[in-house]
Amino acid sequence: MSPITRRTCLQVGTLSAFGLSLPTLLRADADSKRANAKRLKSVVLVYLGGGISHHDSFDLKPEAPDEIRGKYQPIQSNLPGVQVGELLPMMSQAMDKVCLVRSGAHNNDHHETAKNWVMSGRFGSAFGDWPAIGAVAAQ
Repeated sequence: MSPITRRTCLQVGTLSAFGLSLPTLLRADADSKRANAKRLKSVVLVYLGGGISHHDSFDLKPEAPDEIRGKYQPIQSNLPGVQVGELLPMMSQAMDKVCLVRSGAHNNDHHETAKNWVMSGRFGSAFGDWPAIGAVAAQ
């Protein structure tokens, strides 16, 4: 790409006198891309409410005291250094194809309120004060 010269700046500057400023051109470009964009047809959300505990699946803590660690044994996955619970032998063979996020946290000990927080991204009551991700995707 060639460097911008004074001549180019003057040419663009004169175009703005006719309503063709850079912001106007960029806005028109964005509008045309938006108009031509395909609308998404579906979203797949897998929410396992009441599913297996993290202490029995992906965070076994085998070296922790009895009252903290899970009751199942860890097995090695196909991803070096990553272990999963013995109840997930097929998952252990697919760990190289997933992204395991272990950093999600909140200080809410009420499951329904925490669920709504996680699903909507906003803290509210257990009654779903904010639209969940499914409603946002449908809109």
